[in-house]
Amino acid sequence: LQYRNPYKTQVSGFDIDLRSRWPLGEWGKPDLNLEANIQDKLRYWDTYANAYRVNRIGYNGVPRERVVLKANWSRGDWKLGSRINYSSSTKLAWDEWDDDYYQSSGCADRGEPDSNCRVSSWTSTDLWLQYGGIKNWTLSANLFNAFNEQPAVFRRPAGLPNLNGRVLKLSAEVKF
Repeated sequence: LQYRNPYKTQVSGFDIDLRSRWPLGEWGKPDLNLEANIQDKLRYWDTYANAYRVNRIGYNGVPRERVVLKANWSRGDWKLGSRINYSSSTKLAWDEWDDDYYQSSGCADRGEPDSNCRVSSWTSTDLWLQYGGIKNWTLSANLFNAFNEQPAVFRRPAGLPNLNGRVLKLSAEVKF
């Protein structure tokens, strides 16, 4: 019996990756990076219907845009940086079978405002500091979600801690 994969996926969109660095002599080296993913199509094959299902872009968990802007500055033994993460809004529905329930008419039938049938866009900011002035050592501090921005929908498996809130990570690395 030979194995055959009956599944197909159609994906289209584009990525942007822009990077810049400016050497400023004794003032150090700042750099700025932009990474963006803009999706146009994500369709999965339905083996029962023998056709592609609807485009999943814009459904819950599949935003059209994801963007990361990074700004870093290094000077001597010190490095300082930030990262801004953005994810565009989506429908609350997971797929086309949920559309009737989570569209404007479904919300109205339940007495819910239209805004309750969408997952809002989300932006968070991470900050970090690094010191490498001790021989073979690197000390780091990372503050993830520095402004404690909460996502519109909180997703996590039961029993795991909430990592969407502000998180401080301290680390020391030694090379020998």
